[in-house]
Amino acid sequence: MVFALFIAGQPGGGRANICTHFTFIAAPSLLAAWQFLAAAEAGRALPAWTWLLTGLVLTLAGQALYDLMEKKGALTWMATHKKAVLAAALLVAAAAVTTAGVYAGSHSDALKTIAEEIRLRNATERMYFFQDALKMFKERPLTGWGGGGWEEAYQAYQSYLYSSRQVHGYYFQVMVEAGIAGLLVVLGIWASFLAMAHKIFYGTKGQPRRFLAWTLTMAALIIGLHAAIDFDLSLSALALVLWTIFGLLRGMGTYTGFAARQERKSPLPGDLPGVPAGKDTPASAAPIAAVTAATIAAIIFTGSLAAAGSHFSKAAQAQDLNTAVATLQKAAACSPFNADYHTYLARCYQNKGNYDAALAEAQKAVDLSQYNPHRRGDLATAGNRAGKRSEAVASAEKALALAPFHTQWYEFFAMTCFTAGFGEITGGHPETAAEHFAKAARTPGLIEAQAKVLSPVEQKLWKDAPPLAATPPVHLYTGASQYF
Repeated sequence: MVFALFIAGQPGGGRANICTHFTFIAAPSLLAAWQFLAAAEAGRALPAWTWLLTGLVLTLAGQALYDLMEKKGALTWMATHKKAVLAAALLVAAAAVTTAGVYAGSHSDALKTIAEEIRLRNATERMYFFQDALKMFKERPLTGWGGGGWEEAYQAYQSYLYSSRQVHGYYFQVMVEAGIAGLLVVLGIWASFLAMAHKIFYGTKGQPRRFLAWTLTMAALIIGLHAAIDFDLSLSALALVLWTIFGLLRGMGTYTGFAARQERKSPLPGDLPGVPAGKDTPASAAPIAAVTAATIAAIIFTGSLAAAGSHFSKAAQAQDLNTAVATLQKAAACSPFNADYHTYLARCYQNKGNYDAALAEAQKAVDLSQYNPHRRGDLATAGNRAGKRSEAVASAEKALALAPFHTQWYEFFAMTCFTAGFGEITGGHPETAAEHFAKAARTPGLIEAQAKVLSPVEQKLWKDAPPLAATPPVHLYTGASQYF
């Protein structure tokens, strides 16, 4: 769609040249990419690299052929014989469609399977991602969940079991993590960019820079529109390309008089003829002081995070638990919002037999990472060992609620309830023990009830784990609880 728009915005004589160049470059690139991905997914490294290099060679050959046609005047001939070129293109397109139809007729079953798979995996699945993202957005619409919020909490909102660290839709991800405020900022940037592009395009009619402005605008639209259905802008390299395009177009607006700029008395070397220059104004001390203070704060903050990472690396290499604990405490002090450090501290304290300290650290990790079922699991384990058995069962229930499609948490819940019940039996509290054993015994029913909420489409999309069902560990702890 964007390519068609790009062609429509070109001067009449250049459209055929662009289509020709695109054909010479895109055809070999598509073939090479298709074969490269197939080989890479199959784990065949040599064919994958071979196709990668083949694509490079074929693309260079296509560029060389285009340059040769330009030198020989073939492109000029095509521009003056548009009808003949169009007829030939239609003939080739008709041949391609006929060939595809014959192939489809002889491979209808295979194509039907492929089409269904593409529809399910590339469309239906992402619709579920977006639907679950909207559930999270409704919980915190104004400020969002913060950076990494989707990855932290999506399992509690997912409609079926899938594993995805990204929403696969940049604008939905912004909604989840930055709320309506963040989304408005992003949309405002796009509105500003498109308004500037509109001014430059219609204000430079007949000038070469109009073609440059149109090209930059279409390049930005390709990235921005595709980001709506994928996590393009979560990749820093691609995001930098988009921001660079924004900056380039803004620069064009400044130096062509379509963007406001500070007045100066004398022109600079980059100024264009006919664009008014103006006066220099002295810089204010307040902005400089603010920027300096912000820079110092950023340096201190990033330095503290770097120190925390260094302490953590030393803790991982420590030869004894006391050294590991002391170093992890330094890491937690340098990065107080990182739940991982408290989780590792809790495990170290458990290995030392200091269960109360382990419970306290596990609680700190939960306070910082409330939607992570693993934090709740660590808290439940620490609670059982510290004798806080009812609290342990409650933590295991919460972990299960945060990841209701993950079998491991049903196993963990049954085990925690049984362990808590056994602890209460040995401690002389049979009534409390009976409550914990009863919860463990109900685990298969919880699994069955959760499995029933899945629609046929969701059952078909389920691919990241075996179907939800009671496992041998669940039966083991259920049976043991029923025995008691």
